[in-house]
Amino acid sequence: MDTIEQSIEAHTPTLSLMRKEKGDDYVESYIKLWIIDFQASLNLKTKLSEFQIDALAEMLLSDFWGLTISDVKNVLTWAKKGVYGEFYESLSIHKMYKWFAEYFDERCEVYAMRTQREHDIIKKELERGRK
Repeated sequence: MDTIEQSIEAHTPTLSLMRKEKGDDYVESYIKLWIIDFQASLNLKTKLSEFQIDALAEMLLSDFWGLTISDVKNVLTWAKKGVYGEFYESLSIHKMYKWFAEYFDERCEVYAMRTQREHDIIKKELERGRK
C-alpha cells in the first residue's frame, strides 16, 4: 500500500484495536520492530537507542492509536523514500514523531474528503429517489 486511500481501503486493524485485543506491550513491541527494521535499512551514524525506541513506541501508541498497521508501514516507507526530507545520517524521537504527526494530519484530511464524497453520493441518490 503506497497511498493513504489504499491504507484506508485495506481495513487493517488500528493500533487501538490491536491494543484492546493483545495489550499495550504487544502493540508497542510491534511498533518497535518496525522502527528497528527501519533503522537497519538505513546507513545512519546516529540511531535511536533502545531506550529511545521504547519511548517513541509508547508515544506513538498513545497519540496515534487511530492509525492502522498499514499506516505505520506507509509512514516508514515514505520516510525511506525521502517524503519527509533528509535524514542527515541521524534519527531522533522528534524527527520520527513529526513524520507520524504529518501523516496523521494528512490521513484525517483524506478520510474527511472521502466521507464527504460518500455523503454527497448518498444524498444525490436519495434526491433521485424522491423524484
